[in-house]
Amino acid sequence: MSQFANGVNGVKGSEALEWKMGLLNQSGKYLTAETFGCKINASGTNLRKKQLWILEHDQVQDSVVYIRSHLNRYLSCSEKGVVRCDVEKKGEKEQFVIEYGSDLRNKGKWAIRNEKTGLYFQGEDDNLFCDKAPH
Repeated sequence: MSQFANGVNGVKGSEALEWKMGLLNQSGKYLTAETFGCKINASGTNLRKKQLWILEHDQVQDSVVYIRSHLNRYLSCSEKGVVRCDVEKKGEKEQFVIEYGSDLRNKGKWAIRNEKTGLYFQGEDDNLFCDKAPH
């Protein structure tokens, strides 16, 4: 495993690599972590503080990332596909894998799959969930 720093968001040394970014759904809406109640939605039209997410690279499993909100809470997925963002400590339900779409229909797009369940993160507005295949 190689480590690098991109000068802005990355870190080097023994710390895990972190990237700060906005996440857009198929409709071009940003994933948003609301300040109160740890609610999330995909309805943001601009990239602001509530739409910034930190991808933390797992130091043991090379393909795994954790997705943390500006509130320092982690995105998680249950076995039934229920998505939450109120978890303070990383665990198995918070492990995600970023898959790159290489086929013509999805070229250049990312899919976010929960490592434990194999379900893909998706949704619109307040209806966010994990399901078998990305839409």
